[in-house]
Amino acid sequence: MIGAIRVRENEDSYNRVIYVQIGQDTYRAFYVNFNSGEVMEGFVSGKSANRWPIVWEPK
Repeated sequence: MIGAIRVRENEDSYNRVIYVQIGQDTYRAFYVNFNSGEVMEGFVSGKSANRWPIVWEPK
């Protein structure tokens, strides 16, 4: 569903990858590190966001 949001939490619980579905098989991805304040944006395309690598955009 377009607009659906999923959050993947890493083991240390300081990092999150947030996926926002923007197309049929396309997701906008946001990496957030709550320890350092680092934020990265990228996108992933494929049937499952867990199986396809995220392409991070340069800052």
